Amino acid sequence: MKAGRPASGLLFDVDKSYWTARGFDAKGHVLIADGNYLKEQDQAWADAVLAARSVGDRFAKAGNAGSAAYYRRFASEIENGRPE
Repeated sequence: MKAGRPASGLLFDVDKSYWTARGFDAKGHVLIADGNYLKEQDQAWADAVLAARSVGDRFAKAGNAGSAAYYRRFASEIENGRPE
């Protein structure tokens, strides 16, 4: 997050595929992290895992075990599902 806006991460398409965002332009359009941006791509995946875990932790702290488990499982899927 930068100034309250996402800085990088993953976007999910309707077909369950991922777009790796290395950032966003001034109009909010996604800057794709393709093979030319490997460092940014790595950071986007790490950011997505951290975000999902953080949401899971917040739900756990609030006493919502079901949602906490969902987001922790989602973090694991992101971490283990990254394409080579």
